[in-house]
Amino acid sequence: MIPRLATAPAPALVLGPPAADAPWQLLAASPPPDLTAAQQLRLDEIMASLAHWAGSGEAPIVALLPLGQGAALLIRAASGAGIGPGALPQAHAVLVTPTLLGQIDGRAERLLPVLPAPDGSRSFGRGPILIPPLLPALPLRIGWQDIGVVWRNRVVIVPEAADVLPTLVTLLANAGPPEQAARITGWATTAILPPAGDFDPWDDCQLLVLGPGRRQPNGMPYLAARFNLLGEPEPVIAPPPAWAAWTAFRHATDGAALLPWDHDMTVEPVPALLARLADHADASRRNRTALVRALLAGRGPQAADLNAAGLNLLAGWLEQDGAADLADEDCAALGRPTLLAALARLDAPGLALAQMRQTRAVWLIEALVDHAVAAGPVGSAAALWLARHVPDHPALPAIVAARLAGVPGLDVTRLASPAVLAALGPRHAELALQVTAAGLRRPAGSLAGIATSLTALRLVSAA
Repeated sequence: MIPRLATAPAPALVLGPPAADAPWQLLAASPPPDLTAAQQLRLDEIMASLAHWAGSGEAPIVALLPLGQGAALLIRAASGAGIGPGALPQAHAVLVTPTLLGQIDGRAERLLPVLPAPDGSRSFGRGPILIPPLLPALPLRIGWQDIGVVWRNRVVIVPEAADVLPTLVTLLANAGPPEQAARITGWATTAILPPAGDFDPWDDCQLLVLGPGRRQPNGMPYLAARFNLLGEPEPVIAPPPAWAAWTAFRHATDGAALLPWDHDMTVEPVPALLARLADHADASRRNRTALVRALLAGRGPQAADLNAAGLNLLAGWLEQDGAADLADEDCAALGRPTLLAALARLDAPGLALAQMRQTRAVWLIEALVDHAVAAGPVGSAAALWLARHVPDHPALPAIVAARLAGVPGLDVTRLASPAVLAALGPRHAELALQVTAAGLRRPAGSLAGIATSLTALRLVSAA
């Protein structure tokens, strides 16, 4: 059911030259439009563009042309020949304010039935347009899918003049999602409105629907769609991965503190976008655990990116202050494997461990032996931390062994420190020698390498 409208009368405008070869101007308006200086300038530019268009003799057009600040002109324009013998070119227009646009669900084309074609007189501008509580229905094509007008500027070529309005209305009605459909601020049924001043129709009109005989200049920044054998426009543009990521984040986090969708997001790499969304959602430092758990539980095609965003967010907290503001129950809810996986994303996991209070660091490290990240830099960082703070911890030898079994790296040589070797003690002399061997892979003359080798030799002798 079409909802009833509660709208005020809209300003009706008649645009055109007052005499042959004269510039276009506002011939009549009721009530006079309340425009800012910038909007008045844009109106003058639009009239200059229409004046050049009218000289082409092209058939009458309809268009929605933005005035700025959310307002637009809905127009029906015709050259003199399109009105009648001896007539001057003219346009009828209605000023669509942001308030009026909101009352008609952002669908300015719904006003076309109450906007008459220009007839050469000024009678249209003698009174405001009275918008009925129920606007007449517009012709719609049934069964058409959204062809992706909102993602890229499109020009649709229709085979018959009678197809122009139904095609235009259907494409605008199907344009989604709403967050992105707001990008469509203008449209036209001609491609030859020329630029005038700062007004460039090819920038301001995101959709063109052209009937037979309409000119199509070279260099148009539009992806053309033509009709297939089934009478449907092709090709269809799929939403970009960034949109899928944004909607997946919204779904996973129930829209918590979500950044509003912006068209610039369409070209943003998914990992970067998700990281930015997560950082924004975390800005209040509330519900951190719920946010990360939601991202880690994300499903569907974006699951891997959502999970990575959750781990990156958690890694940032660990790096910042050891996630000091997470309560013990929050850490338990996230789980030690998750915290360790986040720790492994840091370039210097040891710095995060150093910022944790001792009981939490021990609690986390005790789960490291059975976790794959023990074979990487986290293993080295944990071994060094234990050697300095809890040297007699029984997990230390296993963690050192796991790291030595992993891929060699600079962090392995850091294990060759007197603190680690002393903590291993004579009972793990063989492991101490392996650590020493790793330390001696440093450049020759390293004092640390010499010190560790001497420490290892003492351990072997004591054994």
